[in-house]
Amino acid sequence: MASTKIKIPIIDFCNLELKPNTPQWECTKEQIFEALKEFGCFEAIYDKVPNEIREAMFGNLKEVFELPISKLIEYREKRRHIYEGQFPTIPIYGSNEANSFYKPLMELDEMLRRMIFETLGLKHYIDEFLDSNIFFSRFKNYKANKGKDGDIPELPSHTNSVYLSIVKQEQIGLQVLNKNGEWIELNTSPNSYFVLVGDVLMTNGRLQSAPHRVHMESDRYSSQLFSLPKPDYTVKVPKELVDEEQPLLFKPFNVSEFYKYIILCAKIGPNLKKYCGL
Repeated sequence: MASTKIKIPIIDFCNLELKPNTPQWECTKEQIFEALKEFGCFEAIYDKVPNEIREAMFGNLKEVFELPISKLIEYREKRRHIYEGQFPTIPIYGSNEANSFYKPLMELDEMLRRMIFETLGLKHYIDEFLDSNIFFSRFKNYKANKGKDGDIPELPSHTNSVYLSIVKQEQIGLQVLNKNGEWIELNTSPNSYFVLVGDVLMTNGRLQSAPHRVHMESDRYSSQLFSLPKPDYTVKVPKELVDEEQPLLFKPFNVSEFYKYIILCAKIGPNLKKYCGL
């Protein structure tokens, strides 16, 4: 069972004065770093995505997943067995709704990563860091299995091999594991998005990704936006984050080779420490 009494930090991003070199900016980036340091995640209150756009996107999502399995299979990406692509009658990606939904979230992601690097004293790396990434979006429909053991999650505990994840869930179900080994139930509201730090955000152990899972009693829809390094990028810990008190924890690694490792070792629980830890 997950706790509903323990709450992750909630950070408000609706302030129009939230701009670099302002008191509001400095206060917010401190909140972000403390939240990620303690929980590996936080709830962002963010009103830049209009409610009608969000509702349209999830409405399109539900239409897709209501199609017959035989039709979904036509668009299946064979290796991972997921729907990938467009339906001519339901063009989700590339639509005005998709652009209006994801563009503000990408802006939020870039602002968060800029704040994190400023807090770490890495301002001179920010442009390179922001240029190193690509975005990947995903919609998911979790079907409730009424006959299964109630203690078994629909999506097992895992972390994401990305910089940051921004999750919007229409129904509750997302849970995160805190440092005390307690699962925390994450509630949802129209303007709330959950931000989780990923494995490849190289802070040399200062921030650690939060294990999370999905556990629900009814069908659940969610949207996820990931920022991750470009395939040819070499990820490494900035030298400024290495000293006697905080020795180097990870060797540099090529992104493409790391993702190949994740795919090949999926059944044995791949993670960054196993792959390039010192």
